[in-house]
Amino acid sequence: MSLGRFDAAQKILGLNNPTHGASGVTYTVNFTATNGLTAGYSTLKFIAPSGTTLPTGYCEYEVEDVTINSNTCEDGYPTVTGGNEVTLVTNTNVAAGDQVTLKITNVTNDGTAGAQEAKFFTGSDPLQVSLPFTLA
Repeated sequence: MSLGRFDAAQKILGLNNPTHGASGVTYTVNFTATNGLTAGYSTLKFIAPSGTTLPTGYCEYEVEDVTINSNTCEDGYPTVTGGNEVTLVTNTNVAAGDQVTLKITNVTNDGTAGAQEAKFFTGSDPLQVSLPFTLA
């Protein structure tokens, strides 16, 4: 089981420091798990803008089922490609319809100010969801 389609009203990307070139930034993606997630099987993929550097440590990625207040750091190492793309296999079981948060810590923002766009999707729902934001 994996995530299904995303409700446009539920997809939100937050940054605790939207300054270009900043390091130690936390990215937070909030979404609804339409079809649920299965621990040890379901994949999540996050693609940051080119020039962004994502972390490679396993506890720098956390998946939380907000609905039941359950979270885990991802204890399998993330697969980071090109510095700005990561694929995770979640360690959290999530029921269909639950609110979920993916938190990524220790990100280094792109060095360019202005409009940016991240993308997010899952293995069973390859439709990329665009997550626009602005770096100051």
